[in-house]
Amino acid sequence: MVALLRGSVDWYRTCCDGLGLRPTRSSAAGKDLADPHWGERHDVHSPMHWGLTAAHYRMVIACDYVEGLASLLDHWPPHQFAPVPVARGAIETCARVVWMIDPAIDRPTRARRMLAERIAEEKWAIKTGADTAGLVEVQAIAGTLGVAVTLNDKGMPWGIQGVPYPPLEKIAPNAIASSASRHRRALWQQLAGIAHGSPLGVRAAMTTRDTGGGPDYDVVLHVKARDLAILSTTVADVFVDAVGVLGQLTGWAPHRIFGQGRSALATASAALDRRHLALN
Repeated sequence: MVALLRGSVDWYRTCCDGLGLRPTRSSAAGKDLADPHWGERHDVHSPMHWGLTAAHYRMVIACDYVEGLASLLDHWPPHQFAPVPVARGAIETCARVVWMIDPAIDRPTRARRMLAERIAEEKWAIKTGADTAGLVEVQAIAGTLGVAVTLNDKGMPWGIQGVPYPPLEKIAPNAIASSASRHRRALWQQLAGIAHGSPLGVRAAMTTRDTGGGPDYDVVLHVKARDLAILSTTVADVFVDAVGVLGQLTGWAPHRIFGQGRSALATASAALDRRHLALN
């Protein structure tokens, strides 16, 4: 598990070091940036420039989550509950990247999603004490592009019309479903409570004992080794899928680098699944 997680991060960094962050001219991202309406006309303030940069730094965050998960699992005795929120952070970060830059959608929709993502980020910044200048800037950029924004009760931009901004609890399971088994999707629901310290989520991971006066919870809590193995391989799969989407958008030699790396990781992931599904 640990080697798989660290290997996926090393592979992504190899791609970045070897290819840089610039998309090829013939790629979807290259054409996005060169588009006179959505791209170069607005230089670094265009949704395409901002969105591509945001996708990269989100993947840097995901790398740290994945490496953190590997460190938690490499500890002996292994941590039981701490890996869960770290794994969720990695999956949610990757899921948002895929939603924002999806090469399967058309350029105007991708640009609008990037604007919606930037508005969401500015709203988070306001919660931490920032002013509203960022929201005003996004509204101005949207106006030059002919994109309508939705306003809150104070008249501030709060979203992009026609672009629903899905919460993470919607897109994260979809990211798992795209590459993982039914068992893994069920595991996501089972462990969701643990990440938030929910009594129900923790109770699902407890063992019970009969004290003579009725069942009681044992003082030793544990998550099954099988579940941690599946959670880890799920994180690796979702992470590599996000890298693949980014590679498809930017033209990162997918047949030479991504194809080989994804095949190797998929083989390792499947082998770990077969091994750990048999564990109690």
